[in-house]
Amino acid sequence: MDLNDEVAKCKKNGWLDVWMAFETVAINKETVENALKIHIEKIGKSKNKDVILYEKNIGENLIVKEVPDHIKKKMPENAELWSQVANVKIVVKDMFSLMNIIIVYGPSAVEIHGPNSRTMKLDEMQNVASAGVGGVVISSERG
Repeated sequence: MDLNDEVAKCKKNGWLDVWMAFETVAINKETVENALKIHIEKIGKSKNKDVILYEKNIGENLIVKEVPDHIKKKMPENAELWSQVANVKIVVKDMFSLMNIIIVYGPSAVEIHGPNSRTMKLDEMQNVASAGVGGVVISSERG
């Protein structure tokens, strides 16, 4: 099964269709390019079977640019700052897997494009609530 067929099957089965953006800033242009490229490649090479990277936009259409002067004013004299943005599209089996991706890879922005509606089972809600972002999860189970 090719990637497009696999993604279509996942979407048909109710997986979440998600767009994410990432940004990196550094004092060296090559550092910006390499760091973002490696970061995005890690998502694609993830061994998590509940996440499939099916589109990425980095480098080809998105340029590394020097940070504007009003931001550079806060830096030491003659310092260079470079920035690059990348975006990816993934399908994710459930909200718990999406929360893990967000926590591990730290996107700057996340948009869920589909499905339009979804029912979440109690165990999935519990998993999302305990995804590791802090706090105490209280369960209705008595023990």
